[in-house]
Amino acid sequence: MAPGSPIRRVGAQFAGSDGRNRRKRIVQFLLDNGLFIAFALELILFAVAAPDLFIRSRTMEAILRLSGPAGIVLASYTITLISGQIDLSTAQVGGMASLMFAAVFQLLEWPLGVALALTVVLTIAVGLLSSYLIKQGIPSFVSTLAVGVVCGGVGFLIIDLTDQPGMIRLVRPPLRDIANFEIIGVPFVIPMMFVAYAVGWVVLNQTRFGAHIYAMGGNPAAAALNGINAVRIARIVLVVNAVITGMAGILIAGRQLAAQPGVEGLGQSLTAALFAGVALSGGSGKIERTLIGLLFLSTLTIGLGILNVAAPVRQLIFGSAFVFAILLDSIRQQLATR
Repeated sequence: MAPGSPIRRVGAQFAGSDGRNRRKRIVQFLLDNGLFIAFALELILFAVAAPDLFIRSRTMEAILRLSGPAGIVLASYTITLISGQIDLSTAQVGGMASLMFAAVFQLLEWPLGVALALTVVLTIAVGLLSSYLIKQGIPSFVSTLAVGVVCGGVGFLIIDLTDQPGMIRLVRPPLRDIANFEIIGVPFVIPMMFVAYAVGWVVLNQTRFGAHIYAMGGNPAAAALNGINAVRIARIVLVVNAVITGMAGILIAGRQLAAQPGVEGLGQSLTAALFAGVALSGGSGKIERTLIGLLFLSTLTIGLGILNVAAPVRQLIFGSAFVFAILLDSIRQQLATR
């Protein structure tokens, strides 16, 4: 057979196609399972580097404690992101909610239930404001970023009005007891976190509303043609996310006995979700995988602390992790369009 014959050229094309498909499958496998591999390697690395300090039940409990409130927010945030909405206001909403609660409960000495109710109303208003801006055609990441700035300003205003030195200290019982409440020796926030993921899994995989969330995030135009009310879904997910974020902010403030603008730890939701394979464009992702992404970041925080890594280096590592998560999302989108 001649070297340049049509049959040989067709055979070479098929061979090249098989090679490309094989490489694509390998890359897809690594993207689907790379998080689990990375988490396992992370555990091994810290276990080898500091066996006496890392391989302890207290260390595992510290990782879960650190994951608790942020993990509950991340469960809600995953649903929000799958619906195609990017919420950049979580840290500011959590801080504002904790300050509002602290001002009413600690300084005004109103009943606990009243303080919680007022805080819930405030966070509902935040979610409604974000969804209203989206309804006006403003992208979610722009509207929530703007709302986050407003919430940060409200938080600082509360501090100024109460004449507090940068934060409101929480010493009135029973808030600390609630934040640190344990069930059979296990902090209640840990089982609450797993319950949040179980509920999120049911909503996304076993309900019509969950199917609508995936459809809206994957193709908003097609979803609208099928009668799915995108504005209603965006309003629900943003309101629920704001309320859950506010409650998590109060839990964190109760644990730290201080409420302040911007809650550290709640701003990592986007990074953990991207690590777990939730697309920035929406429409894809599994909520159970986001739990692994959160545990990866929490283990990284605790592990670096055990190794006594300097704060600037930690910041560099987490910044690099965020960049890497964005690159992974870009690679997934490129593979999906091929």
